[in-house]
Amino acid sequence: MTKSRTALIAAALVTALSLTACTSTKAPAQPPATAQPQQQTVPVPEGAKAMLKALADVKADVDKNDAAQAKVHAGKIEEAWMTFEDAVKAKDKTQYQDIEDPLHTIIGGTKSGTSLDKPLLTEQITKLESLLTPLTK
Repeated sequence: MTKSRTALIAAALVTALSLTACTSTKAPAQPPATAQPQQQTVPVPEGAKAMLKALADVKADVDKNDAAQAKVHAGKIEEAWMTFEDAVKAKDKTQYQDIEDPLHTIIGGTKSGTSLDKPLLTEQITKLESLLTPLTK
């Protein structure tokens, strides 16, 4: 009888604790808000100059067929673009899209870090340079 009684008390205690945990009025813990880094914005001429510098680095890498460095420098082009692309988009959506097209081709063409399509990349680099140069003024 003592064993049955102990087992019954233990089962009641486990059930009570389980029900208490299920019916807790305490609000569930919220995960901490992940702070996204705020993108720094720069004036269009300054951003365009930064893009042209990184673009010159990519051009040199493509000329040397250095795929690994071209990938690194293409990332810097994109970083520079992100600092002023919203200003370009707000001012002229067509110009924005004209810049985005060769930019994505260059980034995609250097992404592997192992091989480069030199004629295509050279063409797109020249196109992007001609689009960015007027923005530096």
